[in-house]
Amino acid sequence: MMRAAVITLALWLSPLAHAQLIEDTGPTVLTLLSGDSLRDAFAGRTMDGTYKEFRQRSGTSHFTETFTKDGKTIYREGTITDTGEWKLVSDDVICFRYDGPLAGGVSCFTVFIEGTCLYSFHPSRVQDGQPIDNNQWSAKTVIRGELSTCDDLIG
Repeated sequence: MMRAAVITLALWLSPLAHAQLIEDTGPTVLTLLSGDSLRDAFAGRTMDGTYKEFRQRSGTSHFTETFTKDGKTIYREGTITDTGEWKLVSDDVICFRYDGPLAGGVSCFTVFIEGTCLYSFHPSRVQDGQPIDNNQWSAKTVIRGELSTCDDLIG
């Protein structure tokens, strides 16, 4: 009787254990983009992305951004459209500044890739070339036209 109870309990708990195993903990194998690899990932490209956090300002977490080779950017998030500039401020940090409704500061990120999915982390969440916690990304993007390996983006 005790053995049957243990088996029943194990079978009952197995979906819970499985759910814990597949809980989103972020990407697993990340490669830091730096130098020419970082520049090439953005220059002359359009990216479709999502923020980790929902944006009240636009009613969405999804965005699209086009990056020209000369450092200009066109950004769209819901009904918000803005223009600005992007540049590498170090070998592995890219920063953005906007001119219109999103003006008011500079946003910088360290970018990692897993498959075709680019994960942007605030530089304070990166130590020794790796995220402190893989699930603390701010935004993830895929280059338009590439098949997405991001779990919730279509490329």
